[in-house]
Amino acid sequence: MHKKGKNPTRVQKVYIRDAGLNVENWLVCRQDDRYLYLIHRISGNEKQILKKGR
Repeated sequence: MHKKGKNPTRVQKVYIRDAGLNVENWLVCRQDDRYLYLIHRISGNEKQILKKGR
């Protein structure tokens, strides 16, 4: 069973867009210092993206 994802914050949306993903399709599962862990809204696929220094 997957964890429930939450809607991304404004800053998280920037990271998601920078990774070339559509913000409306991804939920944030968790994050740490380097990575943002995402779950796809429809398919349930999981992905991790690197947070770039902004």
